[in-house]
Amino acid sequence: REGMQFSQRILVSLKPEDYVQFEGDYSLRYGERGFVNLDFRWGESLDLLTACRALAEALLIRYSIFNYGQGGPDMLPEWPAAAIGTQAYLSLRPAQLGRLADWLDPEATPAIDILLGRSWDDAAVDANGYAFLLAMERSGVGRRSVRALMAESIAGMDIRPRLSDSIQPQEPGAEAVELDDWWRESLVQLQVSEEDPMETM
Repeated sequence: REGMQFSQRILVSLKPEDYVQFEGDYSLRYGERGFVNLDFRWGESLDLLTACRALAEALLIRYSIFNYGQGGPDMLPEWPAAAIGTQAYLSLRPAQLGRLADWLDPEATPAIDILLGRSWDDAAVDANGYAFLLAMERSGVGRRSVRALMAESIAGMDIRPRLSDSIQPQEPGAEAVELDDWWRESLVQLQVSEEDPMETM
């Protein structure tokens, strides 16, 4: 919640097809004084998951400009947008958590170095950023540490050393865990649903 006291709003526009002048489902623009504009191609083809992802991107762009200046968006990695956007979607459609195993393919998932280093410009929209968030939480990385890791990543910092320290076993004499091995094992575990999610009344 810190660092979000920006006065400029994010302008979201819902544009019918006749008024759209961009490719894809949405377009993001930001100006010199930190104003962020998110334009949606408004129609039946726009799904809720894409809309949540776009709103997450707009929020992170505004946050990075406010905290790190006009060059802030250039430092933004892809995984926080995927994590926040998918988490927002699942808060609205919790039963869809059961589809996480379908979204993930350990054979096609990028290595941890690639996942943490890829930007929005060169990344396909997928669930791997959210899977990374879940992997940290289920590995016992505390919420405070998860928030710190995400904040550092958004600031353009390399979080691999701190992440590696966070996932090490606490038992005396336990063998150290390599980051790549932890990521691959986490993906396998995430494909096994702990419980069947259900919509509430």
